[in-house]
Amino acid sequence: MLQPNNYITILGSTGDLGSVLSNHLIKKQYPIHIIIRKGTLEKLKNRVSLIKTVSIKEVKTLFDKKLLEDILTISPVIYDLAGLVSLSFSSKVFPSVLLINGFFPGILAFLNKDKKRRIVYASTQRLQATTKRKDL
Repeated sequence: MLQPNNYITILGSTGDLGSVLSNHLIKKQYPIHIIIRKGTLEKLKNRVSLIKTVSIKEVKTLFDKKLLEDILTISPVIYDLAGLVSLSFSSKVFPSVLLINGFFPGILAFLNKDKKRRIVYASTQRLQATTKRKDL
C-alpha cells in the first residue's frame, strides 16, 4: 500500500485530459498514482512520460469498493478523468457508457462523504461542446 496522503490519483491517464495532466504533474515532480484498465499500459507509455516515482496500478474494473477505498485513503486529491467519450456511441455500448460516466462519479462521491477528499471530474466531450473546439 502506498503512503497515505502522499499521492495524487489519476483515473483516466490514457485519455486526452488524463495524459496531459499526468505529464504536467510528473514535470512538476508531484507524486502520482495512476489507475488504468488492464491492457492499456502500452497506450499509457505512449502518452505519458513515466518515471520511477510514478505508481501505476492496472485494474480489471473501477467498480471495486476496496480499490476505491484505498484510493481515498492514499490521495488527498483524485482526478476522475475516466470515461467513455464518443459523439457516436452505439446502443450496444450504452450501458457501459452510463456506468462509467453516470454512476461511477456518484459511487466515488458516496464513498468519499466521510473522508472529504477533493475529487475533480472533467469531460473532454463537455469541453468540446462548451468551447466549440474540435482539437480537445
